[in-house]
Amino acid sequence: HSKRNVTLGSKLRDLLNRLYTFFIDYLIGVAKGTFTNESKLKFKKNYNKFLVYNGITIPDPVNREVCNDPIMIGTIARLHYQKGIIYLLGAAKEVKKQGITSRFIIIGGGEKYNELKEVIKKQGLEEEVDLKGEILGIEEFLKRFDIFVLPSLFEGFSNVILEAMSFGIPVVATDISGTNEVIKNNVNGLLVSPMSSSELAEAIIKLIRNPALRKRLGEAGRRTIERRFSINGTVRFLESIFENVISQN
Repeated sequence: HSKRNVTLGSKLRDLLNRLYTFFIDYLIGVAKGTFTNESKLKFKKNYNKFLVYNGITIPDPVNREVCNDPIMIGTIARLHYQKGIIYLLGAAKEVKKQGITSRFIIIGGGEKYNELKEVIKKQGLEEEVDLKGEILGIEEFLKRFDIFVLPSLFEGFSNVILEAMSFGIPVVATDISGTNEVIKNNVNGLLVSPMSSSELAEAIIKLIRNPALRKRLGEAGRRTIERRFSINGTVRFLESIFENVISQN
């Protein structure tokens, strides 16, 4: 069995998660936080646990010497409350108040689309925020973004952060399980508290005003992905687990 998020979910999913412990011998989690709810399982038995991070196909390096004008701040996410996009809109409002010219690009569809669109209108952010909906070919945007932001309230393990970092984009993200296993604050990205538009805005403004910091964090992020999160490494680790299981049976 594999666990890919930190929450147990709905009551039905909660029950199913408790029942599966009768049948499994091995549990794979994609981040440390995916194991935190295991103690809440009522029908628990002993089984082996493995931590296997997601991996991605690493793209060719992107030349980021030329900055966009205005600065492009992007996110790619399912528009669900979990992703905390409403706090990104709050940050966009604060950036605008500071008189900083920027463009926020939000890519993704979901149940919060209309609500977020209304917030953008009410806050007078139509010129600053572009809510694009679902789009194919996101690689072209990842090549153009100057800053990537993911304000999630919780995650299992975010592939889109890996993808953004692999393109050399400096990342601002929330200090939550999974994400903080990839990003070390001010080393290969910036971490802020969940549900804090002010901290998001502060981190975004810091990067906008400091091109050298954007470059340093972006390059460090790329190196992190190359070293630890390639799809080949993930596959090899999974193969070693399966080979070990088979050899014991």
